[in-house]
Amino acid sequence: MIHLLTSTLFMCLCLTAQAQRDRFTVTPNLGVAAHLTDAGLGIHLGVNPSYRILPWLSAEAQLSFMGMELFDFSLSGQPVNKANLVTAQVMGGLRIYLANDKRKVRPFIHGLWGVGYVDEDGIVPGPEAAGSLGFYLQWKKMVGGLAVESPGIMILKFGYAFPLRVKSGS
Repeated sequence: MIHLLTSTLFMCLCLTAQAQRDRFTVTPNLGVAAHLTDAGLGIHLGVNPSYRILPWLSAEAQLSFMGMELFDFSLSGQPVNKANLVTAQVMGGLRIYLANDKRKVRPFIHGLWGVGYVDEDGIVPGPEAAGSLGFYLQWKKMVGGLAVESPGIMILKFGYAFPLRVKSGS
């Protein structure tokens, strides 16, 4: 897992070195996560570097961490079991913009896949396949949206897109 994270970080640094003006952005984000099949809420922290390939298409990566408490309820509605769920994910994929870059608000979707480390109480921790499918709105540099990510989590995310610029030689 450490090797995969180090390799991804190195790849992002290499892309930064070759980025052209306004083609490379890094979007740190914070989100509220809800489990789709169990009762539980948590916090999502992530960073999404992206590199514009075409005006409507970008390559995107995601490094993320999520922590959540899950609850089981009795028939009377009282919580009976509590478990912790922690995930760390490294994913890559595509971002497709649904409006041109001259619009103030640009909706986009992303599809990402990769590997995640999942640690849930009562289950042997280990690597798993990871994925994310989301719909977002970008207004100027602010980004917000809703994503469904493995393992069965819906996340409402908000972030800020920092453009990275590389100055040409002297």
